Amino acid sequence: GSTESNDRSANEESQPNLSSKRRKQRVSIALASSYFAVMGAKCVLPSVLSLLLSPEIGLTFPTSADPKQLVARQLTLSTLAVALGKLLLGPVIDHFGGVVSLKVALWSLATLLGTISQCQSFWLFSICWILVDFFFSSCWASCINALHQCFDQSEWGNQIGSLATAARAGNSVAFAVFASILHAFENIGMRQYWRPV
Repeated sequence: GSTESNDRSANEESQPNLSSKRRKQRVSIALASSYFAVMGAKCVLPSVLSLLLSPEIGLTFPTSADPKQLVARQLTLSTLAVALGKLLLGPVIDHFGGVVSLKVALWSLATLLGTISQCQSFWLFSICWILVDFFFSSCWASCINALHQCFDQSEWGNQIGSLATAARAGNSVAFAVFASILHAFENIGMRQYWRPV
């Protein structure tokens, strides 16, 4: 009787541990996948920038302005948006937590990139891309905060390493995939074949 009782107690103790381990595995995969996708999305603009400037298939620019100068200013503002986002969104992430903040950031990025894929005006594109960089700046901090929420301190190093690997993999895979998409849609005769990217 005592043996059965001990076995039952051991099983009851192991079940929460197993459940916690599985939950952590799901969180780890979700965070790595999220950062993989975010860093891949950041490769969109470098992949299609020359096409956006094309008079035949690109965006519509104001007639009195030089498109290259406008894009240069937009890239400058985007860089400032990253810096401003890191400054302003850090306290927000600390307040609401990494998981909630990451969900908001991913939803915002998806909405803005969807708008960019449909817009024709340079001004709308510029505003959306500046906001993309603003929300993008919060993703790393949100992931780190989420790690602190969901993992023990002894596990942080491995999880941060996984995030960093996912980021670089996202960059590499994105450029290869985007090149294939551009080639495929150009071959089927799509006029603005940068839009699917």
